Amino acid sequence: LRHIESEILVVASLVALIVMFFLGSWRATLIVLTSIPLSLLSALAMLRLTGNTLNLVSLGGLALAIGILVDNALVEIENITRHIHHGLEPREAALQSASEVAFPEFISTISTCLVFSPIFLLTGVSGFIFRPMAIVVIASLTTSYVLSRTVVPVLAMLLMKPAALDKTEHSRLGSIHHHVDRLLSAIQAFTGKFLLHLQRAGFLAVIGMALVFAGGVFTLMTLGRDFFPRTDAGLMRFYIRAKPGYRIEKTGEIYADIQREIRRIIPADEMDYVLENLGVPESGNLRLVDSYAVGSYDGELQIQLAGRHHSTIEYEKAIRAMLREKFPDVVMFAQPADSTNLTLAGPTPTALDIRFAGRDVSGNRILATELVDTMKNVKGAVDVGIQQVFDQPEYFVAIDRVRALKLGVKMNEAQNVLLSALGTASSVSENYWTDPKNGYSYTIQVQAPIQNMESIDKLMNLRVPASEAEGGTVPLSAIASVTPRLVPASVGRVMLLPIVNVLVNTENTDIGSIYKAADNAIAKLRPRLKPGNTINIMGQADSMMHAYGDLFFGFALAIFFIYIIMLFNFASWILPVIALSGAPVAISGAAFMLAATHTTLSVPALMGFIMVMGVSTANSVLVTTFARDQWLTGMDAVRAARSAVMTRLRPVLMTAITMIIGVVPMALSLGEGGEQNAPLARAIIGGLLLGTLASLILVPTLFGIVMRHVRRPEADNKLETPA
Repeated sequence: LRHIESEILVVASLVALIVMFFLGSWRATLIVLTSIPLSLLSALAMLRLTGNTLNLVSLGGLALAIGILVDNALVEIENITRHIHHGLEPREAALQSASEVAFPEFISTISTCLVFSPIFLLTGVSGFIFRPMAIVVIASLTTSYVLSRTVVPVLAMLLMKPAALDKTEHSRLGSIHHHVDRLLSAIQAFTGKFLLHLQRAGFLAVIGMALVFAGGVFTLMTLGRDFFPRTDAGLMRFYIRAKPGYRIEKTGEIYADIQREIRRIIPADEMDYVLENLGVPESGNLRLVDSYAVGSYDGELQIQLAGRHHSTIEYEKAIRAMLREKFPDVVMFAQPADSTNLTLAGPTPTALDIRFAGRDVSGNRILATELVDTMKNVKGAVDVGIQQVFDQPEYFVAIDRVRALKLGVKMNEAQNVLLSALGTASSVSENYWTDPKNGYSYTIQVQAPIQNMESIDKLMNLRVPASEAEGGTVPLSAIASVTPRLVPASVGRVMLLPIVNVLVNTENTDIGSIYKAADNAIAKLRPRLKPGNTINIMGQADSMMHAYGDLFFGFALAIFFIYIIMLFNFASWILPVIALSGAPVAISGAAFMLAATHTTLSVPALMGFIMVMGVSTANSVLVTTFARDQWLTGMDAVRAARSAVMTRLRPVLMTAITMIIGVVPMALSLGEGGEQNAPLARAIIGGLLLGTLASLILVPTLFGIVMRHVRRPEADNKLETPA
């Protein structure tokens, strides 16, 4: 978590510098920055009240929230500063500003909070991970709005100076601010002229919006889809299975050979340790050890890399290729190793776990084998195989009960002789010895020396008590026969139905494309299933599809509620549509940025879409509200829209730039686990770049086009608007 904590400090410092350069006053900057720690403290308190903890995602939410938190205070203090420069006293400027921006900021804050509501509809792992982020953002935003209405105006009255007494412009900070102010003035003038020409040919804005949105939709459709980005924690874990029936000594030799090859791939200075777990864990540890081993011929190999190392994913690819080339007879699949990926994977060992369930085990095995052959030919699908072992060799000892009865052999005595030789501590009757010094219990296994049981003949020569036989004993072979056979090593069930699992991992591709290929292959197999048998895709792919569905439904619901709130705010059916018109462009910008940075669509990226939607809508609400107020005073729609942009351009740009700069460190995915939040930050950067342009150009253009055809209400029926 250290890199996230340092990231928060870096973001706060960058935000402070940007605000200072834009406002040109250390007093105004101090007032704005006051809201950051207070809002973050309220978010931490809300996390505590809801029983959540600090983790990578919630701390990432705090880092993101810093960029948003300054929004309300920044708009307020910029408006106060503008009024002071126009000659008002700080007290009058604070009161005038509060009356102008209080209600628009309230609507924008509510809209942003509503946009995060879909996160609470998430179920499963994604909901567990991202609810703390939503709580952090909503709690801090709410506190930020309250502070911008109370603390910020009061501090402005106490600390801000009248324009005639402010000496900041003669300082070095004033010089920097002067250059920034000149740049903003140039942007303001250019935007005004551009809007003037664009409003004369309004159809260009509509065509441009349609083209950008169409491009965004196309880009979204072509983006790869993942559940979560894979984090590089420097830990790898492989399940490796030798030939069923191998003794553990033989399995150990194979693992030793594999480890030697791995050490040739990974330099010694990048290797921390290699851990081998061979065979099935002791029965007492089965509930504690996450292992898929079923016999003496399989196990797990875990590799911990040193602090400084090359890409874990690349090493995993190299190890997989080495195993295919030099150990073609072993079965392997890479498992989630670190805590983050283990949480995302849930109970499944691979990205896709295709489950055949039903009583027709033999028929399901045939279909599963066909699916394995199909998926092995899919580009990007690796570690394809059936999880269960159906061909474990064993010797079946069949006792002739009639013969045993004639010889006076009791069944329980024959069994005891056999089990005593082979050992019973791990199969029938567990025996433990407790160390009196440390209190630990150890399994005690009593069996015949292995070197004395090197063949079936020696086993069958064991003497069994027989009351009717000469000498009182007979060899086991006198009453029993031994037959070699192949049996399942384990039996899996779901709702009492036997299952066959086909496991699939991904390499150099996204989960979505492999899911689509598997779904198409399964569609061809389903007609051949017997009644009562089913095929389902489980694992991260299934969680991903459910999370995407929940988010898209919640997203549509949030937009509907935002529209309803704006409907009451504007008392118009059209103005909310105008205010929301920039959202599709902002979302398209997020999609373009993901494509440009070769980032797949994922749940964190969709969180970025949600945040972009909230900030873009908030900026558009400010512009639309001011344009509506000017229009209601009698100004024509085109001039009102242009006036709104010229007045609100600075706070909108300041908010967007502050937030973009704030998420740049996160977008660079620096530090261990930084890959988790990088898609979110990249989506925010791309969305705000185009979303800000939409708020300053598209929204006012549409306002001018649409509202000049709308009848202005009479004075008696005019909506009350902020003074």
